[in-house]
Amino acid sequence: MLGKKVKVTVDRPLGTFHPEHKDLYYPVNYGYVDGIIAPDGEEQDAYILGVDVPVKEFEGIVIAIIHRNNDVEEKWVVAPEGITFTKQEIESAVHFQEQYFETEIIMQEVKLYEMVSDELLKFAVIATKSDGKWVFCKHRERDTYESPGGRREEGESIDETARRELYEETGAIRFKIEPVCYYSVTSPGLFGGKETFGRLYYAEITEFEKELHSEIEKIIITDELPKSWTYPLTQPFLLAQINKK
Repeated sequence: MLGKKVKVTVDRPLGTFHPEHKDLYYPVNYGYVDGIIAPDGEEQDAYILGVDVPVKEFEGIVIAIIHRNNDVEEKWVVAPEGITFTKQEIESAVHFQEQYFETEIIMQEVKLYEMVSDELLKFAVIATKSDGKWVFCKHRERDTYESPGGRREEGESIDETARRELYEETGAIRFKIEPVCYYSVTSPGLFGGKETFGRLYYAEITEFEKELHSEIEKIIITDELPKSWTYPLTQPFLLAQINKK
């Protein structure tokens, strides 16, 4: 469920107390996901982070799963799309209730590196702009958007991967491209949970081909980031690195 969009019905809003344990105060919104049955036979409970006011409903991305080693329940952590939290931040936010259990936080982690051995690099992601606006791709089989990028092919350098993917996914024929940093992704549901490595690039496109020749249905050129990401736990974090340069 990591990275999936869900709708949470809030039955214990931020600023309220537990209906039975009157000393248990909720500093975050807390509720359940309709139609998803948890191991305890009840609907799946969820903490909502990144929302600082009480709400009745909330739609966001599952960014973490809290596994209780001494209980049958698991709790989901849901946040607004494009917003991430560290394990330490999640632990602090849910401590008010999870302090009574032995817990493990399961989540996708994205790390940045100054250097990674070339043989480890498997992916290239290209944060892309044209005329000062972001360029995003929509795959013909998805309703979400993503930055150009993809897997390194045999015999390619990672720089060649970046240039090829930029052309294939946007139709860019005139552009400037430069490396930004190295990164890794570790996720329980990807590559057996092993850390995988890639390189982030920044590109500015000045001319496009008139037609796309790949699995990409269309591109959009926009001032705003997408509301629906294909990779909501990875690409918003990577694009944020561009603004720090």
